[in-house]
Amino acid sequence: MSKRVRILGMEIDNHTIREMMFLLDEYVNSDGLNLAGVVTADLLMTASENPDIRQILEHMDMHIIGDATILEVLEETYEQQVGEVQRRDLEEVFLNSLISKRKKVYWISDSENDMPALQDYMQQNYPKLNIAGSYMGDMNEENIDSIVNEINGVVPDVILFQTDLLSRLKLFIQYRNQLNAKLCICMGYRIKSKYWSPNRNSKIKTLIDQTMFKRKVVRYQMNHKG
Repeated sequence: MSKRVRILGMEIDNHTIREMMFLLDEYVNSDGLNLAGVVTADLLMTASENPDIRQILEHMDMHIIGDATILEVLEETYEQQVGEVQRRDLEEVFLNSLISKRKKVYWISDSENDMPALQDYMQQNYPKLNIAGSYMGDMNEENIDSIVNEINGVVPDVILFQTDLLSRLKLFIQYRNQLNAKLCICMGYRIKSKYWSPNRNSKIKTLIDQTMFKRKVVRYQMNHKG
């Protein structure tokens, strides 16, 4: 199954929820660690100028478009995907799938401050999700060994990563062959958005980022005609 679109010189996957769930289910039942992650307009702008971030995108087994702005700049119309992205359907479908199939999850978040609100949200909405272990806080070269050892002690099916810093996944790429898990999925802050309301400054920044992305795509297309 290969459905890819090209933006700013990079190819990313463009799947419906049904197609993504088919692939994620395959990953969770496969051998070896598969990497999947949410891709936003801001991330693509960064990757177009940062070779390290671009390389991480290339190492992913599946991209999850998490920003309807990306779909809006494409020449073809993807109404179904736009609606699914805007409603953030994947989180609910994926987490409920993990519950029904009794999969074990290890949760990582780069913000300790999110812990109380995250726990409340998950308890209210996904009380049967088997979170066998978690790590909250900064992840770097100094503590990655201890985190990997803790994950391997739990032997989760899925490592669920809540962060917008895709650079953190570089460490997991380096330790890919040492981790006893089937899928590492970077959800960005999409789950956080369910229990956290952005302030006015955050909303303004998002609008600015979306405008900058659209302008950047137009400039790229003009410079690469023919």
